[in-house]
Parts: sequence; C-alpha cells; structure tokens
Amino acid sequence: MVAALDAALVRAGHRSLVIGVEGSAVSGSLIPLPRVAGAVNQRARGIVAKRVAATIASTLERHPVDLVHLHLEDFPVCLPATGLPTLVTLHRPLDDYPRTP
Repeated sequence: MVAALDAALVRAGHRSLVIGVEGSAVSGSLIPLPRVAGAVNQRARGIVAKRVAATIASTLERHPVDLVHLHLEDFPVCLPATGLPTLVTLHRPLDDYPRTP
C-alpha cells in the first residue's frame, strides 16, 4: 500500500517522504528508522510508535509537508501536533480505535 502510493506520488511529480525501516526501497526519500530486535509484541509496537512519532516531529521541523499519511495501527501516538491534514489507514474495525486520540 505505502510503496504503491509513494511510487504514484513520485511519478506524478510530487515529493514523497517515507519514514520506514532502514533499507526499505522507496521511490521518494527514505527517512530511516532502526529495526527493533526481538519479538513483535505490544512492547515492541510501543517502541516503534514512539520512534515514529519523534521522527515525524523532527521531519516536520526540517521539511515543508502538505499531508501526513499514517499507515500503522498505533497511529494515535503518532498524530502530528501541528494541525497538518492527516490521513490514517485503518487496519482494524473502526470500533477498535479510541474515539479521541
């Protein structure tokens, strides 16, 4: 999903910044996150969400951005505080998410 969107944005002449795991193949610019070693569990997901949130914040300080697309389950932790338009891809039924982030 993210790779297809990234590629389509770049083909259309837009700049695409992708925050992803080190070594990810992107059409735009990769802003790398280190891999979290160990099992994929709630603790690891929390660590990743906090790293993504910090990386989003620092990226928004360095680059002009028109839209943030969050494609992870723990998106409420990562919502930018800037008021930028944000698109979220949901992975579970809507009722599984908090009403207010």
